[in-house]
Parts: sequence; C-alpha cells; structure tokens
Amino acid sequence: MGQIRIPFPSYYTVVICLLVLYMSSFAKPGNPCQQALIVAEEKFSIGLFDEAKELLTPCLTKTKSRRLSAKAYRLIAYIALIEENEKEAMQAISRMLELYPTIEIPDLAPTGFKNLVEKKRLTMEKPLLVTSVSKKREDLHKAPATVISISQEEILRRGYTDLEAFFHDLPGFDISRTNSIYYSHLYQRGYRSDSPNRTLLLVDGVEENDLFTHGIRLSRQYALSNIKRVEVVYGPASTIYGPNAFLGVINIITKEPQELTRDTNVFGAHIHGTVGEWRTGLGDITLSLRSKKNPDISFSCTGRYFQSEEMDLSDFLKSNFPHLNRSWYNHSYFEIKDTIDAWVSAAPTLFTRLSDTVVMLSDAGISRAQQLDSALYNDFTYDNPTKDFSVNAKLKVGNFIFGVHHWTRSEGTTLSKVNPHGSFSDGTSIWAPRQTSFFGKMQWDYTKRFSIINNIRYKIHDYEDASAIISNKGYYNNKLSMRNLIDNQSGNWYKTNYYQNSQQFREELISYFYPNPRFDLVSGVEYRSSFIQCEYLKFRDGKKLEIKHQDELPEGNHSRSNEFAFYSQTSFKPFKKVTVSLGGRIDYYNEGFSRDLYDINSRAAIVYYPGPFVFKSIYSSAFKEPSNWAKYSTSGSRKKRNPSLKPEKVHNFDFSGAWKPNKSILLEVVGYLSQYSNAIGTVLSADSSTLQHANTGKRSIKGVQTQASYTFKNVSLFSNSTITYAKQKKDSEASFESIRDIARFQANLGCNALLWKALNINLRLNYVGKRKTGQDKLDDYVEPIYPTIDPIFLTNLTITHSFSSQFKKQPFFKTFHPRIQCIINNIFDTKAYCPGIRLANNKGYPTRVPQNERQIIFRLFLEY
Repeated sequence: MGQIRIPFPSYYTVVICLLVLYMSSFAKPGNPCQQALIVAEEKFSIGLFDEAKELLTPCLTKTKSRRLSAKAYRLIAYIALIEENEKEAMQAISRMLELYPTIEIPDLAPTGFKNLVEKKRLTMEKPLLVTSVSKKREDLHKAPATVISISQEEILRRGYTDLEAFFHDLPGFDISRTNSIYYSHLYQRGYRSDSPNRTLLLVDGVEENDLFTHGIRLSRQYALSNIKRVEVVYGPASTIYGPNAFLGVINIITKEPQELTRDTNVFGAHIHGTVGEWRTGLGDITLSLRSKKNPDISFSCTGRYFQSEEMDLSDFLKSNFPHLNRSWYNHSYFEIKDTIDAWVSAAPTLFTRLSDTVVMLSDAGISRAQQLDSALYNDFTYDNPTKDFSVNAKLKVGNFIFGVHHWTRSEGTTLSKVNPHGSFSDGTSIWAPRQTSFFGKMQWDYTKRFSIINNIRYKIHDYEDASAIISNKGYYNNKLSMRNLIDNQSGNWYKTNYYQNSQQFREELISYFYPNPRFDLVSGVEYRSSFIQCEYLKFRDGKKLEIKHQDELPEGNHSRSNEFAFYSQTSFKPFKKVTVSLGGRIDYYNEGFSRDLYDINSRAAIVYYPGPFVFKSIYSSAFKEPSNWAKYSTSGSRKKRNPSLKPEKVHNFDFSGAWKPNKSILLEVVGYLSQYSNAIGTVLSADSSTLQHANTGKRSIKGVQTQASYTFKNVSLFSNSTITYAKQKKDSEASFESIRDIARFQANLGCNALLWKALNINLRLNYVGKRKTGQDKLDDYVEPIYPTIDPIFLTNLTITHSFSSQFKKQPFFKTFHPRIQCIINNIFDTKAYCPGIRLANNKGYPTRVPQNERQIIFRLFLEY
C-alpha cells in the first residue's frame, strides 16, 4: 500500500521565504558588545582575566541589550569567583539579575556561581520560574494560574522512563493507560471524553496535538535526556494559546544547546540506557556542540528509541472473547427477503421464527454460533509490539534558533476493542502515527524595556504504511449470515490499513513591554493556515476503499482553514503586595467550505501575597473548536457525520491559597468550578440507527486540589490530593448525572532521601479511589459488565547511585557524571484496573483494562 502524498507547495514557499528573512538579520553589522563578549570569553578560557574584564566595558556602558549586559556580568562573576572575591561576584550577579531576571543559568555552570545566584534569587522580590502561563518567565507561586513545575532532576530521580508516568504522581488527572490507539488517556480536571484532546501539549511552545483529532499522543517517544522541566497549567489557558488549551497546558521545555555544555567546553553528551522486563529496551542520547570561537553558535541533537513486547495480556483477552458471553448473540437476528419456510426447514433447530420475514437464533443456534466463533480464536497467540522513535535537533546562532522535531509511534492496539487485536495468521494490529515539526525563533531586544519574538512553525502529521487494524467476521457481530450458519462456516480475519495526512503553517509575533517594575504588557498576533484531513483513507489488499458518502466531505477529504488571532495580557501592581492580571484573545476562523467563526476568550486574576502567603482569584473562559475527526470521521458503530457541531465553551473559576515561609516548606489548596456548555460526546442518532458525535449538553465540574512539600537536609517529602465532583446533563433535562470513569478522590505521597552524597532512594505511593464505569446516561446505551472499578494502591521505588565523586578525582574525567538506577514499579505486584475508553461497555470497548504488573528496570546515565 503506497502512501498518499498531499501537494502543499504554497506552505513550503512561505517557510523558505521566512527562513531567508530570519537569516538575513545576520547580515547586519555585529553588535559591539556581542563581538566583545566573544573575544572576552576566549581570553577567559586561557586565563587572561584582566584583559577579559577590560574587553567587557562596551557591554556595561554602551549596549541597549539587557541580555548581552547580563552575560557580561555573568563572566565578571566567574572571574571574581576564580580570584576568590565573593563580594565582587555577588555584586556582578545582583546586577545581572536586575538587568535580565529571565537569564538562563547553565546546569554545568560553576557550583559556587549557581549557589550565589540561588542565594540572591531567594532575596529578590520576584524570582521568575515558569513560562507557560503568560509566555513570559514569572514566579511560579505568583503567576495568574494554577501551575506545577517539575525539573529534570526530579523526573530522573523518581525513575520515570517516559513522560506519561510523570502524570500518575500529579493532582488533577484521571488516567486510563489502555495500550490502544492512544497509549494513555489523560482526563484533566474530571472531563471524560472520547479522546484526550482538550489539553494542549507543547514542546518548547510548539503544539503537539494531532491536527486531525486534536488528541495528545503521549507515549514513550519523548526523550528525557534534554528536558529542562515540565510545566503543567490547570484550567483554561486559551487567552494566550488558543482553542486547544481548553482544560490546561502541558509544556515540555528542553534545554538550549549551550546549556548542555560547560562554558569552557565545546562538546557535551547525555546518555540514558535502559533495559527491563517484557524485553524492554530504551536508548536516549543528547549530543551538543558549541563553537569555540563564537559561543553564541551552538547545536544539539537528541535521539530516542524505545521498544517493548509489553505485558502479556493474553489471559485477560481470552476472558473477554465475545463467544464466551451468550448475551452477545441475543441481538442476532436475520431478515429474510424471500421464502422464509425454505430456510427454517433447512435447519429448524437453529432459528426461532419471529415473523414472516424475520428469524432469531434459538438456543441451539446460539450454541452453534458460539462454537464456530470459538474456532476463529484457536490459533490465537499474544503479540503487542512497541517501537517508538524520535529525533530533536536545534541550532542556535545568536538570538536565532532553528529546530526540527520528528517522532514516530508504532504500537499494538491490543486493548482498543473487546475483540482482541493480537497476532493471528493475518498479522498484528499496529497504530503508527508520526509527526514532523520545523520551527524557527528570532528575538530582538530593541531596548532594555521592549523586545519582540517571532515564531514560525510548520507541521506535518501523517501515518506510516504499517498502520492497520485486524478485524473479524463472526456471528456475534452479525458479519456472517444465516446461510453461513447452516453451512457450519466459521469466521475469518481481515486487515484494513489506515492513512491520513494533515499540515499546518503558523506565524506568531509576540511583543514584551516592561516600562517599569509595576507594569508589563505581553501582546501577540497569530496566523495559522491548515490543510486537515476529514476521514481516514482505508486500504485493503493494497486497494483503496471508497469513502462512503464522499459528497459529505469538504474538498473530497480535506478542509482548508485560516485563523487570525490577537491576544494581549497585562500585569500591574496597584498596591505593593497585589498583582492584577487582565487578558483577552480574539480568534477568527475562516473555513472556506462552510462558515466563519468568531470567539473571544478572557482571563482576569488577582494575586495577593502578604509575607509567606499567596492568595489567588482567577476567572478564565475558553472555547474548543470540534476536530475534523469529531465532525467527519465515521466507524463501524458511528456511521453518521455531524459537520454542524458547535464549539464547546467553558467558564472557569480558581481560588487558591498557599503558604511558603521558606524554600523548604510549601502548602497549597486550590478550589475550582468549571461550567461547560455544548459538550461533545457520542450519542445515538435521532433515528436510533447508529451512533453519532453531537453537542450533548452541559457539564459542571468542581473540585479541590492540594499539594504539600517539605525538605529537611537531604530528605524531601511531597504529597498531593484531588477531590472531584463531575456531573453532566442533556439540555432537555433538569438534573445532572455523575460522569463515569472519574475517581472522586485521589492522593499521591513521595519521599526522596540522599544518603552518603551518592545513594538516592525515591519511594512513591499512588491511590485512586473507586470509579463507576461504562456508558454515561447521555449515550442511552447498555450498562457495563463491571459497573465499578475497585480502588487502586500502588507503590513504586527508585534507587540511584552516583559515581561522580570517584571520577572527579581524575583530571580527565572531571566533567564525567555516571549514575546507575534500579526501578521497581508496582512493588507488591498489585492487580489493578483502569477504565476503558469511549463507550467502554464491554460490548465494543472493554469496561476495564489491567494495569502493568510489577516491572523491574535498570538504567545507566552517562553525562559529560
């Protein structure tokens, strides 16, 4: 089956022109300070400290760039520390942070320098720590949103081998890890949906959500070796990011190339190697280079390859085979258009006559159908392979960054359906989406109070040829006829290949204005041009299958759309300990084939921080435009399209209080209320002939999140909890019903201890309360076989040993940092289940899915 390539020359032309425009900026004469910095760093590297300081004079007196001045003071601080003049070093650091509080401190910077920076930032009125709330760096605890940030060191010492595992220890997420088309479904703040497509996933600000479905394909393909931190924003963030940030934002922030090498090194390497049970293997490597003559030129490349046979679920699948459940056959009836007597007389014991034209299976007929369907599974052998790959490359030249990010997921879909998609004589079901993104970023610091950033992005989302679903023809699903039953014919397997291709170009211009310490303004304009598929292309035996009712799809099978948006957010301090934040965004969509859309989102927040306390009151609104998958895609059970779906809307209120008397203690409580309208779900069509996506009604979700942390010497503790009340109703009904698959209560507890400066022990406990399962009242479908899922309590342990101290004694290995790690997930081998996906009534999709048994993993870290 050959891939279908969609011509898109206009986008390529625009991208090339813009890249030429970017590069042309380097033809201008160099900034005197920038040239002085290059030479000064060369002098510093060979020990000519006095000459280096003298060369930095233009950076301290003449340049308009806060960033360059701050880098000059950073070099002066380095020299002062070498000369053992801590007072001068602290003065330089103070000036550096005053000029450019957002300056990044390299992880491999001298320890003494980092300690002084940490000491100074603790005394500063507004340390800047997160960027995902307002697209600027600001204090995590005073940002106008509920946000959590986890550093790379925390991710590694907790033993996460992939980013999906990270969310099991966070508040506010209900997770169904199903090893299906989506490896895991993340439902943020109690909003259960057909796919995880209402939270926005970013990598360095570039959107990762699938263009066709808007879903998050968060699996094992994202590398950890180059991550700086992960920031999670709770609640609508559409004021800044647009319609996909409906429930929140997950921003994976990677390190810039120069952060991966020491100031005096030109090469850096970070290598993670992992092996574990189920033939699991993982390689995660980041390499970085920096020009010795010009430190502002640097390059990094990260690659990751993951493979696994996954946990053996054959026993679970066999227990869910359709032929084991007689109720599957109660609906099996046959309409006969010719003389019914001839058919009934041929097999009088197999059928019960209901009318002159309709017969139904008798008990004997059900038994024969079960026997013949059983023959379909006689050759069943379990196979659920995973092979994920990604590469991420970035080139930084001065203020310009260009990058490429590509990943491919190739994973089995064993638990997508009740009908097992394992390895049979016809092959294995594989779902293999892939994404490629090109991005460029240019920053201009016109003055110390005004700067502009220009971002361009171009994305391609498609599927590998291997994407295929194994299906079968049997009596339980009415794929075989009355004649087949009489002839004792068993079912058969067949494979359908899937393909789609979607593309998007995006241009964003952001301005930052800081006229004084009490006021700032962030504004941006954005343009997106999209070419997105409406329905899967399907192939069988190498031949393309016709799309049913092709005339219902725009432009055959793709929609073209243009979006223009303007947003602005201001923060000002009317009083010394009060910050007010106001923001808004206007989106205009033009879908040439159908309609124009206008939407306005807003956010208002008041943050009050007396002494060690921080109180926040936040209002935000957002809309969620239906994906092409929701409007146009059909399936075996969902046969009607609905292009007239309305955007979902939400009004959200957050109220929080935090106490942070020092850097060792944090207590925070957040309460929220979210009111949703036009919620999209799966319902029976008006004529009850099929399922269909529709605007089902309203949702009201409220909850409380807490988090606490405490550090004492080399021991740190963290805990968090979530209480969720999630309800929904049809527009025509007066009362609300609980949303299924959402736990009322969850809690996490963790302890980290560093012993003897080399041995780190991390223990984490996860509790998820009882959950009702299956179909919500909105869908008017059947009750599940398993109406509830018992509470889950899991324990995970990670032990890490560092050999850095031994290697530091050897001059050649001074910058060599090896570590080994042993990870034991689910220590007590607890049998646990999570809810299934979509209808999850054990008829089309399993009501419950088993979670991983105990798994032991070994990992090696090499960093240079």
